[in-house]
Amino acid sequence: MAFRRWNAAKINQDKVNKLCEEMKLQKLAASVLAARGYDTSQAATAFLSDQTEFSSPFELKDMDKAANRINKAIENEEVIAVFGDYDVDGVTSTALMYQYLLGSGAKVVCSLPTRESTGYGLSNEAIDNMKRYDVSLIITVDNGISANGEIEYARSLGIDTVVCDHHQVPDVLPNAVAVVDPLRKDDEGAFKELAGVGVALKLAAACEGCGVEEMLDYYSVFAAIGTVSDIMPLIGENREIVKRGLAAVPECDNAGLLSLCEEAGLDVNALAATNIAFALAPRINAAGRMGNAALALRLLITDNVDEARTVAKELCELNKTRQQTEQEITKLIENKIDENPSVLNEPIIIVSGENFHSGVIGIVCSRLVEKYSKPAIVISVENGEAKGSGRSVKGFSLYKAICSCKDMLGKFGGHDMAAGFMLNADRIDDFKKAVFEYCANNCEGMKLPELRVDAYIDFADVSQQAINELSALAPFGCANEEPIFAVKDAEITAIALMGERHCKITFKQKGVTFSGALFSTTPSELVFAVGDRVDIALNLSIYESTNQKGVVSIKIKEIMRSGASPEDFESIDLYRAFCCQREKFGGDKGLIAPSRENVAYVYRKLKTKDVDRYDYNAVNVEFCDILTGKALASLDVLEELSLIKTKRQGAARVLTVCESERKRDLNESDTFRILNGEH
Repeated sequence: MAFRRWNAAKINQDKVNKLCEEMKLQKLAASVLAARGYDTSQAATAFLSDQTEFSSPFELKDMDKAANRINKAIENEEVIAVFGDYDVDGVTSTALMYQYLLGSGAKVVCSLPTRESTGYGLSNEAIDNMKRYDVSLIITVDNGISANGEIEYARSLGIDTVVCDHHQVPDVLPNAVAVVDPLRKDDEGAFKELAGVGVALKLAAACEGCGVEEMLDYYSVFAAIGTVSDIMPLIGENREIVKRGLAAVPECDNAGLLSLCEEAGLDVNALAATNIAFALAPRINAAGRMGNAALALRLLITDNVDEARTVAKELCELNKTRQQTEQEITKLIENKIDENPSVLNEPIIIVSGENFHSGVIGIVCSRLVEKYSKPAIVISVENGEAKGSGRSVKGFSLYKAICSCKDMLGKFGGHDMAAGFMLNADRIDDFKKAVFEYCANNCEGMKLPELRVDAYIDFADVSQQAINELSALAPFGCANEEPIFAVKDAEITAIALMGERHCKITFKQKGVTFSGALFSTTPSELVFAVGDRVDIALNLSIYESTNQKGVVSIKIKEIMRSGASPEDFESIDLYRAFCCQREKFGGDKGLIAPSRENVAYVYRKLKTKDVDRYDYNAVNVEFCDILTGKALASLDVLEELSLIKTKRQGAARVLTVCESERKRDLNESDTFRILNGEH
């Protein structure tokens, strides 16, 4: 279970009370609205309203040029190619534009890149293939903004290009007929947060000469799926796109989407944005990750019910294969870490292996980041070439770290939180050394991830009516997340196994008893016991089934020891900074420098119970008499002195006491000497 700093919104209780009174709301919904800045009845009403107005497509720079060129191609019966991407946003963008052009009487073909062979974006190979079909106009959707060379190559073959993208814009724009991207510096569009499919939707509206609202009558489902899947903020126009799309699913005639919902066990009459994110998107994405994204595109554009069912089953099987492959690679990496546990003591986890599937190593990185609360890079080696993918934590720019090694890299790209690269396999050790050196010289520490909490509540505030009111804030997603509440100082009264891998935990707070589900953690893996006093972060919903109606459901997100202090978190941040910089560390040593008494305290505790040193929650609980940062540093001291060792215990790596034949001087530990000023 993750250990994060809980960042609770600062709420004006008078404004909450006023919202309750003026809008006839319970405390929960009013608190969430106030926490998110809708703290007046006017602001709250505007947010909850269905009256979102879309800006004109022609506010986007070059939209007139794009629409004119496309309409000219339709009129002159030119062959148009729609070129997308292999992720969900790219596939839905392609499907939307292809279906629109087909319905407009255009001669149109569509194409997608493949992750393994051509990689992301437009390629000369793809252009050559389109030339064979007599294509004279390419429309890139969800890509193209950086394809300067490829678009110039297309021009040399007599092929025009219209770029329809939403990614960051380079200093030099491609030499296309039109470049439509809301992030252009000279773009005056009112809404900048569109997914690729949102820009494609506006392009279709511009070509048709109508408003976005009218185009949503036909393509809202595609637009909603792409917007949610690409983790775009569900505010403003995006919020309306997703609301319209979810509402349209039960009545839509898209055989592929309906078949996929059926195969995934989803009720189309009660579809939520979370169903898109966690059920539909992974299945659509599986095609691009494990094979060819053309299969997912085929699902979305077919009108043959039998074909739709066949493809939907195939995508679900591919998703299972993706999950299995991801688990296998994760297990291999954990075994590598077992062989060399010092990997986890570095500021960033870097592991490599032969023939890791490149379609899933990014997901594996995310799992490592979630488990160890530090950046991770996974490198797959094949035929002497290495392909890497990385994910980061807030406060550490993975892209800058990789840029520091650019002289040894082939292709690379990304942003602060995620990046990818290629290099020769024989340079992997050099790459690791350079990244670690970058961390030592530039990283002031990677702060613990934060969990946004909307409001602290009591269990007495929870009721079916209060939870039902929260549904008016949906759809939930990026920038409008499902509300998270926190309950302080509750006593654990019971812990039970639920299913094979989950916990049912019962709490009592201020005389009120509630039970909640903690997923992917068994009772034996829980660091808390009956009788412990804890703080709980949770989601609330109403569970409906054929046998039960209107049951309050609590999903536990995290549990923390009651009484954990801000200094505990600050000390962990400082400890992590120290791990990056060691001798160059310039932070407050007083919060992490362990005294001899601290080290002795930690050693005595370890004699009675093994502790997973990489689970900050466990360290915070088991060594609660001292700051967690000091406890972590004490563990390093003891390990450097060979007084404790790491062993694998299930999914955990616990520290256990070693038998020692002689007393050890703490000054033999580099960590102890550095932190206590004895260089």
